[in-house]
Amino acid sequence: MCATSPAIRPHTSQTEPRKNGQEPTPAGVLAIHNAYFEFVPEAEMGSPCARTFGCHELEVGGQYFILLTTSAGMVRYNIYDLVRVVDFRGQTPVLEFLNKGAHICSLVGEKLTEHQVTTAVNAVLAERRQAVHGYVLAPRAASTRARVFWSPTPRAFLPCLRAYLAQ
Repeated sequence: MCATSPAIRPHTSQTEPRKNGQEPTPAGVLAIHNAYFEFVPEAEMGSPCARTFGCHELEVGGQYFILLTTSAGMVRYNIYDLVRVVDFRGQTPVLEFLNKGAHICSLVGEKLTEHQVTTAVNAVLAERRQAVHGYVLAPRAASTRARVFWSPTPRAFLPCLRAYLAQ
């Protein structure tokens, strides 16, 4: 796990330091002393011939699922975390948590991820300079479309979100 994954981000203020004036990112250096980590490329997960890589073999920009081995007896445990490699500190990857592997919606084969929805919602909110307290993307019964529910409901939000998700 990274020190700034969504599961523990509320409990820490750590983020990667700014580089060249850029904003800090929600990425963190892999905690290599806590467990042994193997990584499976996103496109190969579930394949009987999926390759695994050590943390030093990953590529910047690559997206991987994590297999975890601990001293407590878990061996190659799939925690279903999808991460992106954003940098390295020496041979240790700096990882950005994208989503849990189970958080994928596929009404008609589009494979819409939680990360894509979050990115779209955040982009529309930033463009409109609006904020919401929370939102949910839910499928419509007997339809190939989904609905977004949020609180509070800004009127201009839905058309922008639909356009962004259609890209």
